[in-house]
Amino acid sequence: MLWTFGCSHTAGHGLPDAIDMDNLEDPIPGVKSKYGWPAKLASLMGEPLTNLGFGGTGPTVAWYQCMQADIQPNDTVVIMWPCWQSRVDILVDPETPIFSDSHTICIRNWDMDDIKSKIYFTEMYSAYNLWYQWHLYMTQIHYHFTVLRKNDNIKLIQTTYDRYEPEIEPPKFSLFQLTKVHFGNPRYTDLPKALDNSHNGVKANKLFAKDLYNEVFN
Repeated sequence: MLWTFGCSHTAGHGLPDAIDMDNLEDPIPGVKSKYGWPAKLASLMGEPLTNLGFGGTGPTVAWYQCMQADIQPNDTVVIMWPCWQSRVDILVDPETPIFSDSHTICIRNWDMDDIKSKIYFTEMYSAYNLWYQWHLYMTQIHYHFTVLRKNDNIKLIQTTYDRYEPEIEPPKFSLFQLTKVHFGNPRYTDLPKALDNSHNGVKANKLFAKDLYNEVFN
């Protein structure tokens, strides 16, 4: 089984089977695209896919979904880490009803009409805190699968959209490995966009899956 975690780039927003054709800015809620890189990677691997990408979410959701998933021995886990600077998710008790696909309180720097987001990003924002938090997630995921579950032979792949170029010194506790390929490379972004004219398109997703497969499995 291939498990994938991340944001809209993992869910496949904007691709032909995951967008409202009457309004090309709106994804279809809950739909994971068969044209997205997770589906293409699963095909290359010859494995079934469970895609737990959620549009607009941040690193907390990717980490939490991965830790909650029923990942079995010999499975493969791929996390495409969402943007750490602009997306804050506050976990909510699963028993508490909430209108959110990811079951979190969402705070976004592009949604300043939302009072929570406005207060956080104008009065409480700390890039340093979010940077450390993201590295804690990456390190914990790495330790969980490569040390605590070493005997389960689970393949862990951590990747990103943006190239990893630290503007803040990485924490000394950091222990993780990111792929060389990243989805925001011009090799992919220069190809035709998805139907929403924002996300990477069909060809880019297929090419990224191929490049990721070649880096990790060949």
